Amino acid sequence: MIRKITRKFSTQMRKFRALGILILLSTCGQPASEKAEQDRLRNQVYFTKADPGRWKDFAKDHEPQVKKDTGGKIEVDVPLVTDQGHYVEVILVSDAQGRELTAKFFKRGEKPHAELAIPLAKMPGASVIAKCNLHGMWKSEL
Repeated sequence: MIRKITRKFSTQMRKFRALGILILLSTCGQPASEKAEQDRLRNQVYFTKADPGRWKDFAKDHEPQVKKDTGGKIEVDVPLVTDQGHYVEVILVSDAQGRELTAKFFKRGEKPHAELAIPLAKMPGASVIAKCNLHGMWKSEL
């Protein structure tokens, strides 16, 4: 009786495992929907110089430094000294609702500097976010 139950349980577990792998394979490589991507951005933990969380020793190197002009152009620098193992993956601008407006991606070791343009109407409440491959998302308000 116990063998029969164990065998049945084992068969069920193989089916569940196979179903999980099938679901994983069916979603891998598929671009996230825009709504899913926006939800992901809104639900992130963001660090700032004022609230660096567990990364207080890294705040001065990771917070985006923003210069903006009156025409909607912004220049962003992250003072991080980058190398192949520690670098900024992306600098992006999100509006007051957390929607991504524009972004610039970087390769390993590339200097994190971006010149971006956003509509003037979207400037109020917008944020600049820099994502470090080791220390998470760092945010500065425009």
